[in-house]
Amino acid sequence: MSGSFADNPDGSEGGLIIGDGKIICCFGPKGSGKSVIGRLILNSFPGDRMVIAVNQDDGPYPDPKQSIHLLEGDITSLPSSWPEHLREHREHMTVRCQLDIGSPTDVEDQDHCVGIALRHGHTMVLVHEVGLLAPNDVSKKKIPNVRRLLHANRHRHVSAVFCGPRPNDVN
Repeated sequence: MSGSFADNPDGSEGGLIIGDGKIICCFGPKGSGKSVIGRLILNSFPGDRMVIAVNQDDGPYPDPKQSIHLLEGDITSLPSSWPEHLREHREHMTVRCQLDIGSPTDVEDQDHCVGIALRHGHTMVLVHEVGLLAPNDVSKKKIPNVRRLLHANRHRHVSAVFCGPRPNDVN
């Protein structure tokens, strides 16, 4: 990551520049600003974006006027590829995967969404609760796309921001 607060030579404001394939982690207690920082980083990304929201209380929220589209369901009903049919005239779009943490396939559902981003490429993924995506007690076989993201993300040009209260709860 790099950035500046100075104006650029072309007259635009300085800002955060995130290269493809970066993994950024924000850990801290509730209310410490993890999701705020995560959203700021997400909003600075120049490509398509995905938010994995299982607690449903962190944004960005669906808003077709802002090209933020909702995906709901589980591993059997979620699309297998990026929902291009939702793209309107904007250059970039955001997909919000709003999943049910009470689902018997909750970890697989989240991993499936990561797989959508990996197949699409040049995407930033914001995970508000990384401890629910990759908890310590889950088999690595249940999260193959998360493992691909961690080990081969730069080849697919996918970056991620992982937010959570405690890194020791993450596999």
